[in-house]
Amino acid sequence: MSAAAGVVALAGSIHPFMGANPYADATGVGVSFRVWAPFATSVAIAGDFNSWSSSANALASEGNGFWSVDVPEAKPGDQYKFCVTSSSAGVLWRMDPYKNFAQRGKSEWRHRIAIYALRQSELLDPLLERTRHL
Repeated sequence: MSAAAGVVALAGSIHPFMGANPYADATGVGVSFRVWAPFATSVAIAGDFNSWSSSANALASEGNGFWSVDVPEAKPGDQYKFCVTSSSAGVLWRMDPYKNFAQRGKSEWRHRIAIYALRQSELLDPLLERTRHL
């Protein structure tokens, strides 16, 4: 269907990688989200950045089961979950399988993922420390 028929095509993320990945480039600042949900009929991202709305930030299907979206309002430290809809199970709130950080709560619903901005120094400093004697 076309936009004229009342259906607007969603724009997927142009940024690579799976999970939640902060970006700052010529397109702006925000977080790109990508997940593989091959049996989903729709996917959305809910979190601190949209008051936990299960419909405010829909992901676009990239084909082959991949879904993605860029969310300018999201930032490192925000908690989020994927809202995966399937014809057989309805809406399922799912943690990010590519998470970098998880916060445990009092119930399963409270287990949320936080967006984490990995700095290059977090990778290189420990490596340099271990190889300093070589």
